[in-house]
Parts: sequence; C-alpha cells; structure tokens
Amino acid sequence: MLLSRRLADLLTSSRFMLALVFAWLGLTRAAELLPVASFLLLASWISDLLDGPFARHGRGETTWIGDHDLEADVFVSLGGLAYLVGAGFLAPAYAAAYLLLWGVIFWRWGWNREPAMLFQAPIYLWFIIVAMQHAPLAGWWLIAYVGIVLVLTWPRFPREVVPAFLAGMSRVMKDN
Repeated sequence: MLLSRRLADLLTSSRFMLALVFAWLGLTRAAELLPVASFLLLASWISDLLDGPFARHGRGETTWIGDHDLEADVFVSLGGLAYLVGAGFLAPAYAAAYLLLWGVIFWRWGWNREPAMLFQAPIYLWFIIVAMQHAPLAGWWLIAYVGIVLVLTWPRFPREVVPAFLAGMSRVMKDN
C-alpha cells in the first residue's frame, strides 16, 4: 500500500517537472518540437489519470504531494501556455489577458477545484488545435487520448463528474 502511495506521488511530482520542461521548450522557441511537447502533454495526462487509482489503493493518510495534485495539473497547463507563447503559437498579449482574467477570477472567488479545472480547459483546447494544424499526428494522439478516456469513464463521466463539476461551480458562485 505504501508503494502505491509513493507511485502516486511520483506520478504527481512528474507533472511538476514536465511543466518546467514545457516552459523550457517555449523559452528555446522550439516550435519544431511541437510533437515532443504534445507527447509531454499526453504523458502528463496519463500521469494524472493513473495517480488517483494508485493513491486510492494506497489508502490511509494523504501526502503533501497528493494534496497538491490540482496544483500539479494547473502547473502543467501553465507550462503548456508558456510553450505555446514561447514557440510563437499564441501571442503574448492573449496569454497575458487570459492570465489576468483568471487572476481576477481566483482573487474574487478563491482557489477552488472547479474553477481551476476550468482554467486548464482552454489552454489544452488551444494546444490540441495548434497540434492539429502544425503536427497533425501529435494532434490526433491527443484527441484519441481524450476520446479513449471518455469512453472508458463514460458511465461515470455524465452521471458523476459533470454533475459534481456543475455543483462545485454553483457552490463557488453562491459562497462568494
């Protein structure tokens, strides 16, 4: 059980590292490495999919890393955004406006799970669009992953995930 918890923490920690690699790729202005960046995004998504089951199998106390899983996810999306800007796939002004908007949202409504999940979605969507335009095979891999995860989680997704997300967003809006 301890091994499962450690593996979950390793997977979560790897996403923090992948985010730094994304940002580094962006700083090197490596537009030609879009397929590599897409693979890194795919790896981070797979890591996120697997760390939860390992953590639940590990039962018991949560760890500091496990408690910061959402932050790892957001950090990956920020790394992806940094890559998109640095590689020239997104104008810095658009990224700055997006971050400013979300800064105001988090300042107003606080750091909550559902808004943080929503923050990531447009970044990933733009990443997929860019990949489809400039590295179609990589884009199709990203789309295939999303499709496979939806199929595998379908009974749970519309019955639990979507209603929980909407309820959480409603709660955030009402509480503040």
